[in-house]
Amino acid sequence: MSRKLVTRAFSKFKTKEPKEVKDNDVIIYVGKEPDFKEFQSNSKIMRSKSDYFKKILSDKNIEKKDEKYV
Repeated sequence: MSRKLVTRAFSKFKTKEPKEVKDNDVIIYVGKEPDFKEFQSNSKIMRSKSDYFKKILSDKNIEKKDEKYV
């Protein structure tokens, strides 16, 4: 999947209001170092819009860093 396509796909999950940044509890890395992009989003929004993320974010073994899903 191309980076451009992934960027467009995840753009609908991005929180646009600066005041909501504190609620972002998901970090998604797309690409490989040194050419990668980081997206931050809210897990509640992602779960409500995608069955895939509902399943992934419900996994007890998901990696967390600083109280954020990675």
